Amino acid sequence: MLAMRSDEDNAYARLNEMARNGSLRVVCAHAAGTAEAAEADALVAAQVGGMESTGVMLLVKVAERGLFTRAERLLLNGISGFVGPAPNERLGLVDVLVTGGMVSGADPAYTGADLFVDLLNDREIALDCLSQEQTRHTAATRLSIMEYARLTVYSMDIDPALARHGQDSLFAGAAVMLNGGRGVILGSGALAAPGKPALSCAADCFVMERDLMLPKRGALPARHTLAMLFPLWKDKNAKALLNAAANLAAARGEEDAPVLRASETCMARAVAGGGLAFADPGPKPYRTIMARA
Repeated sequence: MLAMRSDEDNAYARLNEMARNGSLRVVCAHAAGTAEAAEADALVAAQVGGMESTGVMLLVKVAERGLFTRAERLLLNGISGFVGPAPNERLGLVDVLVTGGMVSGADPAYTGADLFVDLLNDREIALDCLSQEQTRHTAATRLSIMEYARLTVYSMDIDPALARHGQDSLFAGAAVMLNGGRGVILGSGALAAPGKPALSCAADCFVMERDLMLPKRGALPARHTLAMLFPLWKDKNAKALLNAAANLAAARGEEDAPVLRASETCMARAVAGGGLAFADPGPKPYRTIMARA
């Protein structure tokens, strides 16, 4: 285990050095109740997040250059996205934002969350653009040919016990894995409230793995998996944090558990192998998700 918190200033550098030399011990939440967990240096815990407070920013090609100056409206599989101010539309490129709760005008059962699933599976997306000159341009795109695709979760609820005991690790700039893709915590969740901790985070869509997102199942929509990283300090908080993680893992449904275990394992391997570094919050960590608690 690492030294006491009095030596915390150098702990993050030491953790990264341990990862580089192969001596870092990482435990996942699904194994947090084992005897070996007490000897671990870091914990990875994953949980489920809905797509209601999610936005996908895309840059898509709808026409050849010089055919129009500005886009007035853009439909993606029938969903009317928020067209942005990028100065590329004379080149036929449009930046557009679609949120998880948006609905297709052609099919009310098709939402922004469904669009994101289609993107991650590299399925074809139909584009229908109306320009300010009132010309119409149709095209098709898919994630693999896009130039930019970024997912932002504006508010994801975090297990209160995990947030309470691990709050010093959940600060703006800390590394996370969103659907298996390396991302970063942006700050407090937009819907955070007293007793309801939440964070916002972002990740590049291109690096996500579709098998590490929970699929649509019956009445349940597709959902995100978010994996978080916690250093384990040699004091009472380490045991409480491990207990919180173990309880979180034990409460998982049988159908969700395999994907969440895989998400944890993916991040644990990246951290232990030195491919995902610990971020240093500085001397006074900003307690992001507990800011309104």
